[in-house]
Amino acid sequence: MKLYRVMKEHKLRQSVFYGWLRDAGLIQKVDTGYVVGKKALAGMETITAREVGTDGHILREQTQVAIADAAIPELLRRYEASGLSNRYQQVLKPGKEMDIKEQLQQMTDLLSQLQTDIHLLLEQTMKED
Repeated sequence: MKLYRVMKEHKLRQSVFYGWLRDAGLIQKVDTGYVVGKKALAGMETITAREVGTDGHILREQTQVAIADAAIPELLRRYEASGLSNRYQQVLKPGKEMDIKEQLQQMTDLLSQLQTDIHLLLEQTMKED
C-alpha cells in the first residue's frame, strides 16, 4: 500500500507524517518525489511511474514509497510513539462546513494520487505491449 493511502486511511496529518518519515530516515525526498530511506522498514519499496511519449521518450517520472500491509502496524506504532503533536487530521463536528482551503487541498491531493495511478497503469500497459 502506498504511504499516501496509509496516511489517508488512518487520517494522519500529511505534513507531520511525511516530516516524521523523512526525519526518521524511512523515506527521502528527491526530485521525482519520495524514495525508500536508509532506515526503511522491511517491506518498504520505491514505486516509479513514468509518463512516456508516443516516441518512447520519458516525459515525466514520479516516485512514491509503498509499504507491505504486514508492516503497517509497526509503522503506525512508531509514528504514535514519536510523541509529535498534531499527528492526526482534525475531525469536523457534525454540521460544521469545511474550510474552502481544506476542500481545495483535499481535491489537489486526490488529483495528485489519481495522476500517479494513471501513470502507473500507462506504464504497465506499455510493458504489456
